[in-house]
Amino acid sequence: VDFMVKFHANGRVFKHRHLAETRLFVVQGEHRIYAIDGRLQEVRPTGSYTVSPPGGVHSEGAGDVDCIVTYNI
Repeated sequence: VDFMVKFHANGRVFKHRHLAETRLFVVQGEHRIYAIDGRLQEVRPTGSYTVSPPGGVHSEGAGDVDCIVTYNI
């Protein structure tokens, strides 16, 4: 499945986990990953490409500007 998501500036989505390998490319802005306890775990700037295994519960969102991310799951 391929799709794009727009996270509004300083916004976050609910806690969740990905059940399959996820490939992600940051098209615009800063993609932020938060640990289950709410602390900032990772910051991915525009142009970042990551491959993540299925697993851990997390939340994600944008930095100070809107963030657009493409996903391949």
